[in-house]
Formats: sequence, structure tokens, C-alpha cells
Amino acid sequence: MCPQFCELVWLMVAQSKGWKITKKQVQLVLESVQQLSELKWRDPVPNIKIEKFQNPLLKDHSPLIRPFLASIVLRLNHGGMKGDMEMLQKYIILWNERYSKNAEFWEKERETWFADLSKNTPQIEELISSGPVLSDEDQILEGIDFHCFPKLLDRCFNDLKDPVITKDDIKKCVWFHRSGINLKKAICDPNDPYSLKTLDSLETEISSRKETQQNWDKISVVWLKLCEKTYWTPIKIN
Repeated sequence: MCPQFCELVWLMVAQSKGWKITKKQVQLVLESVQQLSELKWRDPVPNIKIEKFQNPLLKDHSPLIRPFLASIVLRLNHGGMKGDMEMLQKYIILWNERYSKNAEFWEKERETWFADLSKNTPQIEELISSGPVLSDEDQILEGIDFHCFPKLLDRCFNDLKDPVITKDDIKKCVWFHRSGINLKKAICDPNDPYSLKTLDSLETEISSRKETQQNWDKISVVWLKLCEKTYWTPIKIN
């Protein structure tokens, strides 16, 4: 629920309809990415039932949360992968309930989470005009996975030549031991998302890494070598 969330959702929808994004809007997107990168907290996906999901009655909410809920609903209606859609439904239910029960408390918490970010955000416009936006030094190998490079999964599977390990096993291992690791502190337990409680790590994530450790010991040797090869093109702005 970053401050620019509503604008980002509307930009996504507008661009899908042919809207040409302006330089100022590019700056907004990059500033949002920078802020989210610096943010120390995360709101883990809650364990909430969604079988009888209904869009919330937005008119019943204060202006504080109404635009955010409306934007999540808009993003949900725009479609996507099943898991992502279920996640959005859960967050709609979660934030609807949080503000219904104690709007003032959650609004103050949101302000606290983002209070210090604007002071540390660099001048994105200056960075854009100074030359290459991303260089080889910016490469993060953990960001190279089967989402960005689907063929990487096939290459790893073929090079591994293990009769027991499947492609799904590789995906699980890469997610739990590489690209899915989140070092931000959780603001709640997914089983009790309406109570504020800071957690360094979640028990479900720890157990998932333990369960897949044996396979990861085999897969990582091949995977890391593949990631170090050429999957990177620095971005330049003319």
C-alpha cells in the first residue's frame, strides 16, 4: 500500500489501452520502485478464505482507504494469473476489515512505514539524464529466475540429468532459496493478519527452505552457473 499505489494501477490500465507514458510518469514509477526497495517492512499474504469473495462497499469507507481499495478492485478486474488474483482478493478483504475495525490505527501505521523514505530517495530525473540507468554492477543474480527467463528452467533440467528431480522441484528450490527470499520484516503473522506483530522471518518460509534443502544442494550447482552467463543488457536512454 505504497503512497503511489493508486497512480501505478491507473497507469497500468491506461498503458494497456495505448496510453503513452510521459517522462514525469516514468519518474513516478522509478521513485515508487526506489521507495519499495528501501522499505523495511512487508505485509505477508494473509491466510484468509476467499470462497465467497465479494467486492467491498466502497461508499462505506472513509476517503483514507477508499481509493486504495478501489484500485485493488480495478487491478483484480484487469485479470491475471490465478494465484495473483487470489492474492489480490485476500488483500481486499484484509484492508477492508482492518479499516472497518480500526481505521485511525492502521492509517497511523501506514504513515509510519513510509515516513522516512522521501528523505532518502535520490533525484530520479538526474539519474535518468546522467547516462546508463543500469550498469553491470547493478546486476542481481537472485533476480534471474524462471519468471524472467522461462527457458532457464529447461536448461537447468537438461543439464542436471537427475532422474528424481522434476521441473517443479527446480522451481520450488529456486523460489524458496533464491528469488523468493524476502529480508523485509513482516508486520504480522499470516494466520493473524489483524494484529500488528513484527516478525524477522515467517515459520512457513523457514520450513519450506528446510524441506527443499536436499534438492537445492544438487540444483544450485547447475543453476548458479547458468545465472552467471549472459542474461543482462544494460539499459541506456538516448
